[in-house]
Amino acid sequence: MGRLSFCAIFILIISSISCSIQRSDEVQNLIKETDHVHDETMVLMDTSSAIQNKLTRLIQAAESDSTIGAFQHLDSLKYLKSELVSADHEMMDWMATYSRPDGNMSDDKAISYLKGKIKHMESIHKNMSAGMEQAEGFLKRVE
Repeated sequence: MGRLSFCAIFILIISSISCSIQRSDEVQNLIKETDHVHDETMVLMDTSSAIQNKLTRLIQAAESDSTIGAFQHLDSLKYLKSELVSADHEMMDWMATYSRPDGNMSDDKAISYLKGKIKHMESIHKNMSAGMEQAEGFLKRVE
């Protein structure tokens, strides 16, 4: 009887550890996915910064000389730049509030937290991409 109890307890412990490892794998996969989406968006930030610099130069030129062609597009230039700056700020806010789940957070909470962070980062990526595409298209027409 004692041996049977020991085996049952042993099986329960192994099952518990096994389930814990599976959840931990899910959390680890979500952490990797979060890192991947973040890294993809960071790459966009370099291009976004270059586009913002072009927009800034055109804005400054238009503000200093109302006779140049860019002057008639000044409001559009400022709007496009503000969209890119907004996406950059959203990215910075995301990074400031993100921290990898530690061992103190349950797997269920970690999964929910990471899925929310991934969804938010995908939204930032989408907004940044759209803003860059719009600005690049506009710049091709104006330059």
